[in-house]
Amino acid sequence: MGNLAGLEILWLDGNDLSGSIPPELGNLTSLDSLFLFNNQLSGGIPPKLGNLAGVRALYLNGNQLSGAIPPELGNRTTLQYLYLNGNQLTGSIPPALGELFDLRRLLLHDNRLSGVIPAKLGSLSALLYTYLNDNALGGPVPVELMDLTSLLDGRSNFSDNHLYTNDFGLSSFLDAKQIGGDWAGCQTVSVPTILDAGIIVLCVLLTGSALWALGRSEITPG
Repeated sequence: MGNLAGLEILWLDGNDLSGSIPPELGNLTSLDSLFLFNNQLSGGIPPKLGNLAGVRALYLNGNQLSGAIPPELGNRTTLQYLYLNGNQLTGSIPPALGELFDLRRLLLHDNRLSGVIPAKLGSLSALLYTYLNDNALGGPVPVELMDLTSLLDGRSNFSDNHLYTNDFGLSSFLDAKQIGGDWAGCQTVSVPTILDAGIIVLCVLLTGSALWALGRSEITPG
């Protein structure tokens, strides 16, 4: 791709492109924007995209990309728009993305991401909105997200994960930023299943005691 060395914008969205993203795109050192969204691209995101020294926009959404988000993308401090939504990405959100201090929009929704939200994302002081919904993120939301002072009210989405917080201030903050409010009420609730349909096990924790009362009753067919 030596003859494309001076290319600033590569716009290939909606062209039914298939196959993997060529790692050689990382050699386009003058690239400002890469638009590959709404194709049928598969495979992993090449870590070499972290070599795009001056890139401001990466639109890889609406494909069939899989694997982990390369932490190398955090090397690009010029990045303002990162769209990875609508793929099949797995693994956790790299804390390195918290180094993207000029990032305005972070869209990671509709993937298969798991693990916790990195506290480092609270360093994204320029972030206007983020979509993290429809993944399998879990655990406590880091209080550092309250440092996202540029985050617009009602423009972010944290729903359909397994997230929680016991911090009232953080919960109120997330309510204000969540589309429609009530971010906690939008979480996916896993209902325990009864593994043995013939037995109901009742477990009662006695407050202030280390004792457990276990009751068991048989269900007889009618």
